Amino acid sequence: MKNMGSSLLFGIFILVAGTFYGTFLIHTSNRKATTDRIDRLQAAFTSQNTQLKKISEIIRNEQREKGSLKLKVGKFNRYFVSFGLVNNMIDANDINNEYTNRINNVPFSLVINDDDELLVTIRILDTNGEIIFDMVRGNWALKRIDNFSVNFDNTGLEILGKKGEVLLQIDITDNRIEISGILNDENSSSFVSPNELVQIPFSNLNYQNTWEYHFQNLNRKFVHHGQNYLGKRIIQTP
Repeated sequence: MKNMGSSLLFGIFILVAGTFYGTFLIHTSNRKATTDRIDRLQAAFTSQNTQLKKISEIIRNEQREKGSLKLKVGKFNRYFVSFGLVNNMIDANDINNEYTNRINNVPFSLVINDDDELLVTIRILDTNGEIIFDMVRGNWALKRIDNFSVNFDNTGLEILGKKGEVLLQIDITDNRIEISGILNDENSSSFVSPNELVQIPFSNLNYQNTWEYHFQNLNRKFVHHGQNYLGKRIIQTP
């Protein structure tokens, strides 16, 4: 009878221990399954987040490399078009029918559409004659090289070259349209700024000195750094 009682107690102990161990295994298994699910969810989230970042970067790059520039202008009878020391007062009808001109050997045109938007046509070359920037009636494309930067808003545009020089700057204030920059043809550069309009052949011994003067005296008007610089201007101090 005593042995039978001991056996019964031992059996109960085995049953309880087995139940506890089974519960422990189930809990461990469930916890592992939960952890695995969390790991899979985190991996999926990380993958999606990476893809979103790639898409955002592609969009940002596309915004920097091509776009549409429609500059807002008010209604005036005449517009003051300035490139360097040359200033022209242009009748509104002439611009509405697309005003064309040249900055030395570099052609450009201006036209105002029915929505009072100024559309510019101009092409910027480097000193090797390769196209850096091409804009036709406001639709523009920038050469896919990281060393160039473009920024613009609804009243202006600015392009920087490899060394941070202003290659093209268009700015509108009321009825005044100002064009500045370094405009190249096949053999020379036209350095255009509010106080300067000079054409220098690439072979000229004073070319680099003129380039340096232009670089130092034509101030940037737009921000060209950071993640969200598009459309931001530099705050000018008096």
